[in-house]
Amino acid sequence: MTAWTLAECSRLRAFAFAELLVIVADGQKPTPCHVVKVVQSPLAIYPPEFLVEWEQPKPCADLITDYHVVSDPTPWTSGANSVKVAHLKHGETVTEHVEVTVVRTVQTAGGEIPIPFAAVRGGDLPVPLGTHAEGEVRRPFDTATGYSAAFSIQDAFNDAIKRLPTREPAHPDELERIEVKLIGAEFGGIAGFHHVFVEVSRITL
Repeated sequence: MTAWTLAECSRLRAFAFAELLVIVADGQKPTPCHVVKVVQSPLAIYPPEFLVEWEQPKPCADLITDYHVVSDPTPWTSGANSVKVAHLKHGETVTEHVEVTVVRTVQTAGGEIPIPFAAVRGGDLPVPLGTHAEGEVRRPFDTATGYSAAFSIQDAFNDAIKRLPTREPAHPDELERIEVKLIGAEFGGIAGFHHVFVEVSRITL
């Protein structure tokens, strides 16, 4: 059994949808038991850099096996046309500048790639009681979508909460209510998605 280390990778692609980025990695792993993932580098830098990593969680017979992995969506607001991704190539550490393909036809409810990539939206929600058409009292709301490549609804829910915009409370006794609006899974598309998603909304009271 091994810890997470850089993985051999033969092909990398990056896609930007709205203000989110996903990285697709393909290659071969030394055993079928190796788990491969693409994660953001822990270095506090911007734009963020990424790592292709693998580990062998259990003993396994040596058998070279193809892999295809897609990262969880990551905020990408820099507008940069390339992203740095570190991995192994023929046993040596390399850092590639991967060109980012911008997909402009994705919409909130779907589009060219079947994923609700409009991950964060802001707006106003009318208070249901005690309001008037003229100068009605309104309270802010936000929505966000979280993802889990491990198909963990809890992880996707936590990811959605982290993606909600940060803001100051409107008053000292403000209460936030977070509701799950949609749970689902997405497969395929140009990037080969394979994850569960949870869409949440936040209302302040």
